Amino acid sequence: CFMDGGFHGFGHSYIPAEIRNEMIPLQDVLRAMSIKKDDVIAEFGAGSGYYTFLFAKFARKVYAIESFHENIKLIMAKGAQNVFAYEADVCSEIPVNDFTYAFSSSLHDMECWENLIGKLYEMLPRGGRLAVMEFKPETPFVPPNARIFPDELDRVAKNAGFFKKGTVDFRYHYLSIFYKQ
Repeated sequence: CFMDGGFHGFGHSYIPAEIRNEMIPLQDVLRAMSIKKDDVIAEFGAGSGYYTFLFAKFARKVYAIESFHENIKLIMAKGAQNVFAYEADVCSEIPVNDFTYAFSSSLHDMECWENLIGKLYEMLPRGGRLAVMEFKPETPFVPPNARIFPDELDRVAKNAGFFKKGTVDFRYHYLSIFYKQ
């Protein structure tokens, strides 16, 4: 939720929106993702909706899929006509199936992330896209287990059948975008 210009969510520290945008400029994320007005985005590990509500301004529909009930309550309280929140463990179930774009900025938190990428490939329609925001390997303030190295992500996505569109580098993060032919 955006309270006092900041980002609050279960498992997240308070990060003012200005600092978060400085680290990962939202306009650069939007430019790289090329969201279309008819896209249906499924955000896996949505937290309290930081990206969810950004995407909702440009996409037809956004599914915020999150395992923590407190975050689901925050997303629902914020509310948007085209945002739908689902409490689910994506390692067990994916509660929606009509999305054209999958996004995650917390894939590293999911034990099943490699299998999830394979499931997403199967579920996405031809031309569907996958965008993954992750910490760079050299990011100093992140525990080693809280990151997926770019070459590892590329290998898993390629093995699932995805083609890589490109990667955008930020100061502490990278955003890789893949598509299904």
